[in-house]
Amino acid sequence: MNMKLTLLSLSILITLSSLAGGFRWPNVKYSNAKLYLMNITLDKPSDFDWHIYENGVYATSKIGSGIELEQDFLDDFHKSMVKGVNELRIGLGKCYMPRHGIIYYDDKGKPVAAFTACFECDKISFWSTGELPRVDYEGVKNDWPKAEKQMEQIEKLFKDAEIPIYNNKAEYQQFLLENKDFENQGEVTINSTSIDEKYTVGFTQSQVKSWLKMSKRSIQLRESHETEITAGGQEYHFRTLEANKGTTYFLFSSSESDATLVEAEIAHGSILLPHGVSVGMSVEDVQASLGVYDGISNPEKIILKGEKVQVEYFFNKRSLVKIKMTLSLN
Repeated sequence: MNMKLTLLSLSILITLSSLAGGFRWPNVKYSNAKLYLMNITLDKPSDFDWHIYENGVYATSKIGSGIELEQDFLDDFHKSMVKGVNELRIGLGKCYMPRHGIIYYDDKGKPVAAFTACFECDKISFWSTGELPRVDYEGVKNDWPKAEKQMEQIEKLFKDAEIPIYNNKAEYQQFLLENKDFENQGEVTINSTSIDEKYTVGFTQSQVKSWLKMSKRSIQLRESHETEITAGGQEYHFRTLEANKGTTYFLFSSSESDATLVEAEIAHGSILLPHGVSVGMSVEDVQASLGVYDGISNPEKIILKGEKVQVEYFFNKRSLVKIKMTLSLN
């Protein structure tokens, strides 16, 4: 009995110690992890992404197919955070413009956790399917010298692994220009009747709204009723959903409440289509989602054609930037 009590006491002490100052990352089971660059080709600073991935939403600014990370690197990286990272989650600088993100995937290729870092501002953030400890903003117990050393250690790990880390956006952009690993070339057309089965069910406005995933950078979809007048003077009335920013919109067949989707353009990662594709995914992830693929490895455009449905995927720097859909439901 005394031995059992001793073991129980040790277990409680370890748990309390972990909660008090430790930090286990990642806090969920994963199969592999990839590193991506982000926030490098922004037109406006206000368009930046907070997370490389969060709640089903890829960063719209994410580029590349990702660098597969070796387990030795990940082990060292995870060890750098075991003493707690509250200070780095608060940030050592006043700004935050993350350029690096790591996505952790399960054995089915689904994201289960993500790490995002700004080495210019010394700030990091996390997302996970598991619960993360809250950030303590009171700062009474924060050890800032420890945090500086942690960030230096993480940055050294990245540089030793030949992961690009620069001091400003211009240097990152020059890196992209000189690196062919981010190029897309050519166009591929795939004829597949399976696409009809996925999209000819007749999606209503309320169903399309359910495709919207929520994160800090999610768009909002506004309803409207539009009218078009033909050359012969005939009026056509129809419903639309339009994003509050960017070029994302959905066009429906009529003005009735049960009108169905006939056309769409999607340019933001917070829309997740029924077959699991969203803007921000890597070209190879989109190819895998299609179920069948035969063509060049990194195309600029993939056209998926059915008898009544056509979906076009547009890529830039090996990342999906736009989706166009045309549906004929007659």
